[in-house]
Amino acid sequence: MIRLNGVTKSYGGSLALDNISIDLDENKINCLLGCNGAGKTTLLKIMAGCRSE
Repeated sequence: MIRLNGVTKSYGGSLALDNISIDLDENKINCLLGCNGAGKTTLLKIMAGCRSE
């Protein structure tokens, strides 16, 4: 299981993620949907442990 709780990320004065919480179960296919600029890539980079500055 992957659990994120209260993830917040900003770039300068722009808030990319604001208090995101998510639970992903093992052996399940999950989909991350959102408009352009919603923070999907930022969230995935945080989950993968990549530095996003």
